Formats: sequence, C-alpha cells, structure tokens
Amino acid sequence: MRVKQELFPQVTKKNSTEYLISFWYKNKRYRFSNGQVIDLDLSPNILPLKQRYRQAEVLCSALLLQIRKWLETILIARRNNYHWFTL
Repeated sequence: MRVKQELFPQVTKKNSTEYLISFWYKNKRYRFSNGQVIDLDLSPNILPLKQRYRQAEVLCSALLLQIRKWLETILIARRNNYHWFTL
C-alpha cells in the first residue's frame, strides 16, 4: 500500500501516452496536466512521446518550487502573527 505524502508532487501516468502531476493536501488529491495553475506555459502531453516524461518532470519540479514558496509565505505570516492564512 502506498503512503500519501502531503504536498509532495509526483509524476503519474494518466494513460499509456499521457502524464500528469498529482499531490495530496488535506486528504484531497490534486492533479495537473499543464502549468496553467502557476502561470507557466508548459504542457508536456502535447509534445512528442519521447519528450513527454522529461517535461512532466520539469512541471513537477516547478510545482514543487511553487508549493515551497507558498508554504514559506504562510510560515512568515505566522511568525509575524498574521492569522488570515489557514493551513
């Protein structure tokens, strides 16, 4: 049985030719197949088959960096006693 790691994106296969990035947060699974959510023009599944997995890994890294930036913002807000963030 796989263990869910929250806020840790990973490359998963949607089907035999397409990839997506998925992660868990508060017992909900989030899946992304492009970088639109982080304003990144990257869509691995429209590339040739041999390049798709590598570009999916790039997208996964970009999402991980964005999650870390988001968490850092929350921690700074908590340190400064701002209570408008919820985690």
